[in-house]
Order: sequence, then structure tokens, then C-alpha cells
Amino acid sequence: MSSKRALSAIVSTILMVNIIIAMFVLIFAGFVPTISLTQSQANLWYNSQADSSRERLSIEMVVFNGTTASNKNITAFVRNVGPIDVKIIAAYVNGTLQNSVQPTLTGGYPIYVEAGSARYVAPFQIKYNWVGNVTYTVKLATARGNSDVSMAKAPPR
Repeated sequence: MSSKRALSAIVSTILMVNIIIAMFVLIFAGFVPTISLTQSQANLWYNSQADSSRERLSIEMVVFNGTTASNKNITAFVRNVGPIDVKIIAAYVNGTLQNSVQPTLTGGYPIYVEAGSARYVAPFQIKYNWVGNVTYTVKLATARGNSDVSMAKAPPR
């Protein structure tokens, strides 16, 4: 019985260090793809936020048209005053989403940047049965989450 000997302390320490290193390599190899995916998603988010901060939209004027309920509408004249193109995806009147908008907003309506100037104004005609002497809030929203709001009082009828 006395001739059998256990592993020496040095050999057992080296074995434990090697096992720990092997476990670390396996765990690290599993996390590297996750870390790079998270970084690329963060880059996309930051880039979209940078574009969003450069997007500028301005409702220049709101006009109330029509005399009968069947032909009343609100026209909002919009200008892109930012350095990048905008895409209008929604129109609201008094906080309510409007579906009857010309030009149609299905898929978004782009307003491009005019090189060297801000000449282009896009009219959006919203079919809405407005009432005279009432103040209305018109809001247009873009695909990047920006919006512009304008308040206008309807003429007396």
C-alpha cells in the first residue's frame, strides 16, 4: 500500500489551471458572436438617431377649404428644411390619425431636399369636416419619428 503515490501538488495545480483556461476559451468563443451582434445593432440605432436629428420638417401654412360637409378639407403646406430627405407617413388632426390624405401616405410620401435651396413645398390635403371659428391642430409625422405641429383657426362659416 505504501508504494502508491498521489499526484504531486505541482502537477495537480497545472491540471486545474489548464482546465480553467479550456473552460474560459469555450465560454469566450460562445460570447464573441453575441457581442459583435449587439455592437452592430447599437451602431444601427445610433446611425438612425443621427439621421433623425438632421431631419427637419416645417408646416408652412394650413388652409381650410370647402363649404359643404362632403367637400371640406384641410390643406397643410409642408417644407423640408433639413439636410436629408424626409418621408411623411402619418397626418393627424386634433390628435386623430387621418386616413383620407392626398397624396396618399401608404408607404410614406417622400419630400426631397432641393440642392442649394428650400423651394419645394408639398401640399397635403386632408379630408376633414371642419367647423368654423374652431382652432385645429395639424400634425405630420415622418418615418424616423420626427413631426411638426401647426395650429390654425378655421374661418367663420
